[in-house]
Amino acid sequence: MAENQTLEYLLGLDNVYRFSPGEYGLPVAGKGSWESDNVFVAYIDEVANINHYKVTATYQDDQVTILVQDPTWFGDVEFGGRLEGSSEQEAAARNNTSS
Repeated sequence: MAENQTLEYLLGLDNVYRFSPGEYGLPVAGKGSWESDNVFVAYIDEVANINHYKVTATYQDDQVTILVQDPTWFGDVEFGGRLEGSSEQEAAARNNTSS
């Protein structure tokens, strides 16, 4: 995949895979569901390739942790982020400027 290239995949939210074109126009199947109130899991299968990903997004307050698992090739990668302008960050910023 070229640097800064993005790919968008369809996800079936009814436990049925949806197909869309992936890298090189090869088909990719995707489905996803909420495992709990704050955990969303997506399965992405590069049907014409070897890769099969499980992507788990866990939301906690103003933070998200994303775990990408690929047992077929790359292994696991985990990263996280925080919502910009969240009430917790704004409160912390106010406390830092009033000190």
